[in-house]
Amino acid sequence: MRHNDDDAKLLRELRGHGVLEPYKMLLKARIIIVHDNLDSMSCEDMIENMTHMIMTNREPIRVYITSPGGHVFSGLAVYDYIRTLVDAGIEVYTIGQGYVASMGGILLQAGSKRIMQKNAWMMIHEVSSLNFGKTSELKDEAKFCERLQRETLFKILAERSAMSMTQIKKRCLRKDWWMNAKEVFELGFCDEII
Repeated sequence: MRHNDDDAKLLRELRGHGVLEPYKMLLKARIIIVHDNLDSMSCEDMIENMTHMIMTNREPIRVYITSPGGHVFSGLAVYDYIRTLVDAGIEVYTIGQGYVASMGGILLQAGSKRIMQKNAWMMIHEVSSLNFGKTSELKDEAKFCERLQRETLFKILAERSAMSMTQIKKRCLRKDWWMNAKEVFELGFCDEII
């Protein structure tokens, strides 16, 4: 379910007034649950929550992900933030459940320990764009999307797996690449199946 801006503001207000006790209990247990599109609001919330957690202590953080993907740059902000925490010695476990697709699959790669639940699936594909306009603008957008996936997304996948960028590009070219948990593990996109 997608929330509009008014819904998101209301949720933040309710959280601040103690109405959402289960939400507070999850944060206290150092658990973040991602069960929707990765958009600017949800990614901002994740970063704020992790910041609060590390200000409290340096115990491990668990991020459970079920996501169809979403906004690349918002997702990359979370990816980079998690990697910064990991580089600082804070354990962040990313756990794929249900499905981790598109940017959700990239976010899974951020963890110090990447875990897939046994019935979860992962999907990666070429960058999608919802732009419209003049032909020249669309060509420029296509070039940018190719650069983004080559210099950033495929690079992340190659660095965090047993595959090369060339192999990843070949598998993702013009189609969605779905993998079950066993395939995700065998290709090095996760460290453990539970």
